[in-house]
Amino acid sequence: MHKSFGALALASLFAFAASASPTQAGVITFTSGNGTGTACSEIQPCDIAIAISSVPSAGEILCVGPVVISVATAFNLLINKSMTLDCPVGVARGPLVIDAPGHVVVIRNLTFNSGGVPVGSPAIDFKNGRALVIENCTFINFYADTPPIAVNFRPALAGSQLTVKNSVFVNNGIGSAGGGIVVRPEGSGNARVLIEGVTVGHGIFGIAADGTGSTGGINMTISNSQISGNAQYGIVAATSAGGAPIGLLVTNTKSANNTVGIGSFGPNVTVRVESSKITGNGTGLSFGSGGALLTAGNNTVEANGSNGAFSSSYALK
Repeated sequence: MHKSFGALALASLFAFAASASPTQAGVITFTSGNGTGTACSEIQPCDIAIAISSVPSAGEILCVGPVVISVATAFNLLINKSMTLDCPVGVARGPLVIDAPGHVVVIRNLTFNSGGVPVGSPAIDFKNGRALVIENCTFINFYADTPPIAVNFRPALAGSQLTVKNSVFVNNGIGSAGGGIVVRPEGSGNARVLIEGVTVGHGIFGIAADGTGSTGGINMTISNSQISGNAQYGIVAATSAGGAPIGLLVTNTKSANNTVGIGSFGPNVTVRVESSKITGNGTGLSFGSGGALLTAGNNTVEANGSNGAFSSSYALK
C-alpha cells in the first residue's frame, strides 16, 4: 500500500513538472542596446522595450549588449508583471516605471546614468507592486528630472516592499530637492523597506522616508551603509499630522559630511539608531515637531559642527 502510494505521488510530481508553465525561472529573454527584431534570443537580442513587453511573467531579461537604453531615449519603460532584469553590461539612460500590483520585480547589476540629460522621471519610479528588489546597481546624475530622484518608491496600495542591497547612489537631486532613495507612499499605501550595504553620496537628500502624502505607514531599516556628502540630510524621516507613521532603524551605518546626519520630524515618527557613526556633518542629530530620535547607547556622535542630541534612549534586548 505504501509503495503504490509513493509511486503515485512520484508520478504526479513528474506530471506536474512536465506540464509546468514556460513562465518559470529559467526562461530568459535577451536584450541589447543595439538589438533588433522580436526574436529576443542570445544570437538575435531585441531592444529593451520589446524584451519587457515579451518576457513571460516571472521570466528573466538578460542584457548582452553594452547599452540598454540609448541616451536619446526619452520615454518611460513600463514594467507591469513579475520579472528579473539582469544587466551586468548594461547602462540605462532612460527611466523604468513599475506599476505591477501583486507582482515582484528584481533589478540586478544595472547602471543608471542619465548624464544630466532630462529623461522624464526618476531612474526607477515605483507606483505599485508586491515587491521591488534592487541588487548591485549604480545610480548616477539624476538631477535634471521631475522629481530629481534615483529611486522613487511611492506605492498607493498596501503591503509594498522595497529591498535595496549593495548599490551605489551618486549626484542625485538638485537645489534643495530630490536625492538617492525617497520612500513616500501615496493615499492609503504603505511601505516596508530594507536598505543594506548601500553608499549614497554627493546628492541632496541621501535616504528619506516621507509620510506626508499617505495615511498608511513606513517601516524601514538601514544597515551596513555609508551616507555621505549630501547637501541636505543624510538620513531623514518626516511626516505631518494625519500622515503616515514612520518607524526607522539605522544600524551599523555611517552618516558623515552631510549638512545634517540624521533627522526625525513629525508626530508618530520614531528613528532608532544603534552601532552607528555620525561624524563630520554640519549638524549631527536633529529632531522636532514630535519626532523621536532614539539611541541604543552604542553610537559615536562626534566631530560634527554641532553634534545635536538624541531625544531619548532605548535598551537593546
